[in-house]
Amino acid sequence: LMENTAIHCLEGMLEPDTDTVGIEIHVQHTKATAVGKKVMCKATIVEIDGRRIRIEIEATDEKGTIGHAIHDRFIIYPENPDWSDKTFLIAEDIDSNYTILAALLKKTHVRILRARNGKEAIQIASGTASIDLILMDISMPDSDGIEALRFIRQQLPGKIVIAQTAHDLSSLEIINEKFDGFLLKPIRRKELLETLSKYLS
Repeated sequence: LMENTAIHCLEGMLEPDTDTVGIEIHVQHTKATAVGKKVMCKATIVEIDGRRIRIEIEATDEKGTIGHAIHDRFIIYPENPDWSDKTFLIAEDIDSNYTILAALLKKTHVRILRARNGKEAIQIASGTASIDLILMDISMPDSDGIEALRFIRQQLPGKIVIAQTAHDLSSLEIINEKFDGFLLKPIRRKELLETLSKYLS
């Protein structure tokens, strides 16, 4: 309970796509609590030293304080995979969405090709054997992502195709299609790299 409270108190203050790991905790129980009684915790950041964050935690029940803890957590940054030998096709008609994806992948050194609609995605995928993975937007003009996927599954079996969409993933039309994976917009870098790494490893 105490460590989880410390983790929750960091939400919203970390840089995007960073995380923390607990490295030390000292707990002092000062009073027993009867079984079934409600226990609450309050966490306060008391020191930030580089990547180390020190958090004080107080546990209370209906009668008052029952314990204290000092917890140190360390900020960790995701490693950048080296995909310099990979080629991705990003099928995305909206320039701003494409720019974001390209920026999220920049430090992986992957080669990126772009299709602005489903028809272009089919043409590029059919004519470029070196493509390792396709990030396919669902809603695009001139043949959408689902139509493009159906063609790719027939003509290029085995090609990895990840859907990237703002649609509700519970949609039966999306679930019933044979995408290898799904990314829900807005896409976060950590989720993107973890998902792609699973299929490229």
